[in-house]
Amino acid sequence: MTAGQIGHSDAEAQDGSTGSAPRRPFILNTATVFNGDQVDGFPGEVAQIPLNHRHDQAESIIAQSGARILWGGDTACYLPGRDEIHLPPPANFVSAEAYYSVAFHELTHWTGHADRCARDLTGRFGSSAYAMEELIAELGAAFMAAEVVISQEPRIDHAQYIGCWLDVLQQDARAIFTAASKASDACRFLLKNQTATDLHSPSSQGNVAYPERPMLQPVERTSAC
Repeated sequence: MTAGQIGHSDAEAQDGSTGSAPRRPFILNTATVFNGDQVDGFPGEVAQIPLNHRHDQAESIIAQSGARILWGGDTACYLPGRDEIHLPPPANFVSAEAYYSVAFHELTHWTGHADRCARDLTGRFGSSAYAMEELIAELGAAFMAAEVVISQEPRIDHAQYIGCWLDVLQQDARAIFTAASKASDACRFLLKNQTATDLHSPSSQGNVAYPERPMLQPVERTSAC
């Protein structure tokens, strides 16, 4: 069997906005992964999140986003070069809320692609562009969690990012407004295919099939800027 190394920079988004007031809101990581076809004897079965744990609206947003999402391993990341999201299976998380929080974080990164929200912050934030993008992704995850009314789960990597975020905010007093505006744009993009019915009633689009994996430790993002 062969394995591929997945690299992750997350520096896929940044733009040269002027820092105008926000509109209404709505690392290097590597992991060795295997395709199921490479594993001798792997049955290839899939398992759904138990119905009592599934969040219909969150599942609908994930299913209708159009993002290419691959489930497996124990690392969450968005790969700009491949334009795809890698997520551990939901069973690897300590709660459904933790899974959706990470999924929304990576989907926010995904919206930064040139064919979507086209975020390129390098012109304004330079070497701080990566930290700024992470702040946008966290705000986007928080906005999406609020939209579907689930709690935003804190993660260990938040402590690693706080120092980076503070550096950005100290250098640019309006950076938080830019981040909130960009995060709101990302949320609007993710919600554009959602109707009022999708967001406020059980969804027929949310039956995402997830690869079954054994329960692991809580998924962590170990990157720092």
